[in-house]
Amino acid sequence: MDGYKWYYHGDEEGLINPGGWFYPLPQNQVKRIPLSVADLARIATNAVWDLDYPSEAVDLRRRDMVMNRTIFYFVLTVASLILIGNLLTTAS
Repeated sequence: MDGYKWYYHGDEEGLINPGGWFYPLPQNQVKRIPLSVADLARIATNAVWDLDYPSEAVDLRRRDMVMNRTIFYFVLTVASLILIGNLLTTAS
């Protein structure tokens, strides 16, 4: 499976990816390559992933994931500040 490039064959797992609204996901940067049962049987028999992929430039830096973390930490910080503010106002 060393030569397997998932973004040519399927989507990424997960439900929500707001970073994907700002930066293209790897699977959206390439043309899909369908796999047949015969392809999978041949690959399993040979025990090597010998599919030829196009030489497209795919950005794998995953800026969408950095954006997701940034959004998460921003929301966490705002929620914490609101919670702390509420605790301080009810305590006094």
